[in-house]
Amino acid sequence: MLLRILFTLLCTSLMAVPFSLAQTNGTIHIDQFGYYPFAPKVAVISNPINGYNAAGNFSPASSYQVKAAQTDEVVFEGTLTPWNNGQVHDQSGDKAWWFDFSSLEKKGTYYIYDTQNDLSSYPFKIGDDVYDDVLKLAVRTFLYQRSGFKKESPYVDAEYTDEASHSQDLTSRFVRDPGNAATEKDLSGGWYDAGDYNKYVNFTYTVLHELLAAYEAYPEAFGDDWNIPESGNGTPDILDEIKWELDWLLKMQQTDGSVLAKVSVTDFASASPPSADNNPRYYGEATSSSTRSVCSIFAHAARVFRSLSGNQQMTAYGNTLLEKSELAWDWLKANPAYSTYDNGGFSSATPEINAYEQQMREFSASVYLYSVTDNQEYLTFAESNYSAAQSYQWTYWYAFESQTQDALLELTRQNGVSSDVSTNIKGNLIMSMNLNNNELLPSSLGEKDAYRAYMKDGDYVWGSNSVKARMGNIYLNMLMYDLYSENNVYYTEAASGYLHYMHGVNPLNLTYLTSMQEAVADFSFKDIFHA
Repeated sequence: MLLRILFTLLCTSLMAVPFSLAQTNGTIHIDQFGYYPFAPKVAVISNPINGYNAAGNFSPASSYQVKAAQTDEVVFEGTLTPWNNGQVHDQSGDKAWWFDFSSLEKKGTYYIYDTQNDLSSYPFKIGDDVYDDVLKLAVRTFLYQRSGFKKESPYVDAEYTDEASHSQDLTSRFVRDPGNAATEKDLSGGWYDAGDYNKYVNFTYTVLHELLAAYEAYPEAFGDDWNIPESGNGTPDILDEIKWELDWLLKMQQTDGSVLAKVSVTDFASASPPSADNNPRYYGEATSSSTRSVCSIFAHAARVFRSLSGNQQMTAYGNTLLEKSELAWDWLKANPAYSTYDNGGFSSATPEINAYEQQMREFSASVYLYSVTDNQEYLTFAESNYSAAQSYQWTYWYAFESQTQDALLELTRQNGVSSDVSTNIKGNLIMSMNLNNNELLPSSLGEKDAYRAYMKDGDYVWGSNSVKARMGNIYLNMLMYDLYSENNVYYTEAASGYLHYMHGVNPLNLTYLTSMQEAVADFSFKDIFHA
């Protein structure tokens, strides 16, 4: 159930359990958090042949054991299966074996043991709650990304306490007229974009839609007691966190409905911790691309916040978001051209997107606006533009167009949508998943990746873990929309592979989640951000 949420959010924790751990050398790759009792469970054993670690040549035992962490009792023993008949996996430079212990369903804490080499895996759990803390701390990741927020106990770990940062955003000026005090605007708040502290409207588009979709899919999974300042206010903490970003986007929208592009330093000036960064920050002019992004985000968020019946404050907030989304839509009708923002005055990243992406964001906006208002204008626009989506035209659904694909599927379940439109979209995805795109189900059934989460070489770009995660979401959409259900067992196993990859079943034996050194994620990244 939590796979879609966990693909979107990268952070984690579990309580460490003591056991007589043998040497761990990174050759036994498991999900460092664990597995559901009835889920497939496959460890990957590696022998580095090519690459930086090639000197660590390793020959595994022919059979491996699973031991109970508290007692060292052997609870399962089985043989290894060589991946691809012993060939070297090109992407990692490793030979690999698979150790399938799926039949072990008893709840508990375990580790995998190589009797021949006296080597152990990191410990892991089997249970119904193995990802609960992962999810909770994943949501809390965004708390650390808040700009203009004092990070203090008990909400943040001691090593990350910091004063509120970027008070200069209260009087941000227009980058093309920096000496003019009359251009000052309060553009404080929001999240840092990444490891840097800049804030880009267009870059919020996918993450906010994915967070909102995660909540809508599984609202019962999100609590109101996850130790953020808003905990206990009657609103799930994930929505409180989303609201922090939405409040900033509301500030970025001008009275005519258009939306400013970014808030940033002009160059690459920075400091660490964030509160030490006192460099002047400026805003870029309004663009139709950022207006299209916000129009779509606000419409989706309006649907979510308006659904919080009994919470008058949040439903009123949802009404405000809908009003602002429609204001943006009206501005776009009056200004239909696609923007070509030149990032003038800045050396930091340009947030502009191409004309096609702008078209797709407007399509997305029409879908979510229709879902909230039932206004035929929005449905007409959506039905007139859906077939322009590249993934639809090519019958090739892929991770780089995830939000457009989500909007296509969202359209299929709207009241009043043409049955032909709905059938075309669903059939297109079914064809792509099962036949047309060899990177999807054919790659999983063909065991194309030694680490069980296939992605072609060219997709390992900057931020490739987000690409990996969205590959998993394509499989999950097959389950959520009940598409070609006879393959559900394959979709579930394939989606799980991408989750386990994030949690340690990868060539680096690394949990790709941040700052979990005090948790049972035994090997994870430590730094959240730094100058």
